[in-house]
Amino acid sequence: MNMPRNKTIELTDEQYKSLVRLIFYGDWVLHANSIGEENRDREAEDLREYIFGYKEKFNLKHWFRNLKFGEELEEPIIMQLLKKVFRYNEKTFLFLLAQKLAERDAFLYHLKNGGDPTDNDAITNLSFEIADAYLAKLENEGVEDLFFKESNPDDDTEFSASDN
Repeated sequence: MNMPRNKTIELTDEQYKSLVRLIFYGDWVLHANSIGEENRDREAEDLREYIFGYKEKFNLKHWFRNLKFGEELEEPIIMQLLKKVFRYNEKTFLFLLAQKLAERDAFLYHLKNGGDPTDNDAITNLSFEIADAYLAKLENEGVEDLFFKESNPDDDTEFSASDN
C-alpha cells in the first residue's frame, strides 16, 4: 500500500503572511454565509489550522489570538482583511445585480417582441446589452433609487429606478 509522502515548500516571512491572507479570504468565501456544521469544509479548516500553526516560525504570532485550542486571527487583522473583502463584494454585488435583472428583462423583452423563447443566443446577446446599461446606471447612481414595486402577475416589471 502506497502511503502519501509529505512534501515541503520553503516560504519567506512575507510569503507566509500572504498565504495566511489567502487562506483567510478562501475560508471567508467558503464559510462566511454558511449556517450549520454540515456546510463546513472540514479539510479546508484542518489545513487552515495546520498552516496557521506555523505563525511563530514566520514571525507572525502577533497576528493571532492567544487561544488554548485552535488558531484565530486578532480582530484588528480580521477587520483589515475584511475591508478588501467588502470592496470586492460591493463591486460584484452591482455586477451580479445587473446581470440577474438583465437576464430576467431580456427574456421578457424578447418574448414581448415576438421572439422565440428557445432562441438562447438572441436572449443572451440582449441580456449582455441590458446588463451593460444597468451596470453603468448602478455604478453612476447606486441603488438609492432602486425600489420594489407591488407584485402584479400581469405586470412583468418588478423593479424600477426612479428618475428624481
